[in-house]
Formats: sequence, structure tokens, C-alpha cells
Amino acid sequence: MKKVYQTCFGSPGGNCFQASVASLMELPLAAVPDFPNQQPETWWEDFRQWCIMHGWRAYTSPVTENGIQVIVPGWCMVGVRWENRGHSVVGKMVYSTRDLMIVHDPNPSVTNPCEVDYEITDIIWIVKNAAQ
Repeated sequence: MKKVYQTCFGSPGGNCFQASVASLMELPLAAVPDFPNQQPETWWEDFRQWCIMHGWRAYTSPVTENGIQVIVPGWCMVGVRWENRGHSVVGKMVYSTRDLMIVHDPNPSVTNPCEVDYEITDIIWIVKNAAQ
């Protein structure tokens, strides 16, 4: 994981998702399309196809009061509510959402994401294909 920071802010219009993907894939920000803002109707499927073309797979699971359906240990993107809007951050999970640690917030004003009270809404894993 390489920390990449967002350059656009606000909801809608912020590019925290783009910066989180770039961080996990260790790519420059410009190498990752800003899917939610560029293709709001089809962004998830477009993002999944883009991941496949680059040798990755994307999986998601919503977080409910009972936790999540699927656990994939390792780095993940975490959808959160923060300051009353949607936001994406980077986390690391070991066995359950209780083990989830937020390690990078692409908003450059957040210097210590462990001290922020995020409400976790969903988790996206971006996993490198085994053959890569």
C-alpha cells in the first residue's frame, strides 16, 4: 500500500475513492479513473471490469449490525460516513470487522485516521489475481 491523497473534495465530486484505489494498487492518482464521478450509473461494474483488465478482482460486502458476510484478510477499501457524507478510506483486516484498522485516509487534512470516528458502511477488497 502506497499512500495517495485526493485532490478534489466534497460530496459529490470528491475523489477519495480514486485515491483509495490508487493507494491499494500503488498507482499514481491519474492512472485510476474516478469511477463514481465519471460513470455514476454504472461505476461499480465499470470499476470491476477495469480491475480485471489490470489483473485484479474487486469484491464488496455491506456492513450490517451483524458484521459482514465475507471476510478477505488483508488490505481493503472501506466505505464510511464521515462528517455526514460518504467517504472512502484504506483499511487492513485480519479476521473480522472487529480487527479492521483504518490505516490511511486520502483526505490530506486527516493526519491520524485511527483517531477519527468513522461509521463503516461497506468494504471493498481489491485482490491481485493469483496468476499475476
